[in-house]
Order: sequence, then structure tokens, then C-alpha cells
Amino acid sequence: MTIFNKPPFSISEHISQWISRGLLIPDLARAHRYLSVISYYRFSAYTLPFQVGDPEHHFRAGTTFEAVLDLYIFDRQLRLLILDAIERIEVALRARMTNVLAENHGSYAYLKKDIFDTRYNHDWLIRQIRRKCDDSQAETFIKHYRAKYTDPDLQGSLGAFFSAAPQEGQTGHCLILGPAGHCLKILVQGPVRFTEYLCPPCENLEP
Repeated sequence: MTIFNKPPFSISEHISQWISRGLLIPDLARAHRYLSVISYYRFSAYTLPFQVGDPEHHFRAGTTFEAVLDLYIFDRQLRLLILDAIERIEVALRARMTNVLAENHGSYAYLKKDIFDTRYNHDWLIRQIRRKCDDSQAETFIKHYRAKYTDPDLQGSLGAFFSAAPQEGQTGHCLILGPAGHCLKILVQGPVRFTEYLCPPCENLEP
């Protein structure tokens, strides 16, 4: 293995290096502004698809800074869209899961070890919930609960519960999320088993 001994480059030096490798940068000041807030190494990952693949990292003929920037912006916008969708699914999933558990097993379903699959480490779940409850950065609803109630001393952390839920289940209460074409289900049946999976098109089910 070789030792990394490359000297640090300024933004202007990085731009000059790109130009020497064939990247077309007509507006040097604009490129400098972008690299000052994105950083060379983060941005350079987006230059790879435009390179010919040689050890010197030369660019394909006609490649412009704008083309690389467009790819960067596209990736950023795509990630934002995906994160927005994930957040919506997470919130809906938490709400549906809370409703089913509370309606069928009471407010403290997560404390009932007997409703879990026998292969599941329920003690680990309780430790995770306790850790989240005792955290100085605990969510507001947890702080409110513990300021008002003493028994049980744990207010369920659905995030810990959901991430730790067993992976095998049997058909029971079906929670539907998303369009009819693809349904995200949580299955609950007593003795309760939990699972999450994408199911094929569902009919006659309320979203």
C-alpha cells in the first residue's frame, strides 16, 4: 500500500486540475461559488460518469461543468423526494400500528411479553424503550407522560418497538398504506405476530 502524500489544493487549484483533465468550465467564478458550498470531494463523485475511465481521470470530450452540476442537482432533488415519501409512510405506519395495538391489546401492548413470538427478545425491546425514555433528548410526549404519570413508568417508543418487531406473522388485522396497486401491510393476530411486507394488488380495501 502507498502513503497518501498529496498536498491540499485550493478551490481554484481543483478547478484548474479539472480543466487540465478536459472539463469545460466557461464560468470560473460560478464553479468557484458552487465548490465553496458543496466541497470538491463531494462534487467530484458526480464527475465519475463523465470520465473516460483512465488513471488520470480525464473527461469525455465535450463534458461541461453544467452537465456535472445538473446531475448533482437531480440527485439532491431525488433524495429530497424520497425522504419526503419515507416520512409520510413512517408517520402513517406509526399511526396505523398504534391504533391496532391499542384497540386490540390496550395502551401498553408492548409490555405484554406473551403477545410476542417466543423467539423474540422482548427484554431487549424494553431496554431500548427505557433508553429512549431516559434520554435527555426524549420526545416531548414522553416527557409529558413521565411528568404526569408514574405507572407504568415507561411510555412506549414506537420507533424502538417498530424497528424491533419480529419478522414473521400470520394474517390478522391488515393495515393498508399507499395506492391499491401496492399495499404495505402489518399483520397482527393473537397470540400476536408482527410482520411487514409489500403485498400484491389488493381489492376492496380502504386506503
